[in-house]
Amino acid sequence: MQPGFKIKIKTNLMGNPYLFQSLTRTFFIMLLAAICLLNPGNTFAGDKRAKINVASLAQTITGTISDASSGKPLPGASITVLGQKQRTLSDANGSFSIEVPGASSVIEITYIGYATQQITVGTTTQLEITLQPNSADLAQVVVVGYGTQNKRNVTGAV
Repeated sequence: MQPGFKIKIKTNLMGNPYLFQSLTRTFFIMLLAAICLLNPGNTFAGDKRAKINVASLAQTITGTISDASSGKPLPGASITVLGQKQRTLSDANGSFSIEVPGASSVIEITYIGYATQQITVGTTTQLEITLQPNSADLAQVVVVGYGTQNKRNVTGAV
């Protein structure tokens, strides 16, 4: 630049209506984007659709598992939510606690020597489960030191 030469930049937004409209439009778009990002449910006051919080549908089920004939607790019974990865075992008192995704969830209770039972959770959060002995399955199993064999496959001493 030559000495004595000055550049003056004067911006008059009102003098240029296209620039003013463009900046105004950009401002409102950015404002709307910020509102959408900061609103956790992405809902607005006029939105009449029902919003369901999936986390609120999950519930914790507690209960006890016992033998149907003696009433004694069954420690180590397996409780599984069908179709999910949630699993737990009953403690020494037969008590358990497991989180299920919703009221339509089905839990399966298994214990060696007892019939498997499936229960739809529904709205209850406390279960008292009694398992029926199933000794027919145990009569066909022979336990060996390194694995198991069916009774019909064993021909000699084990």
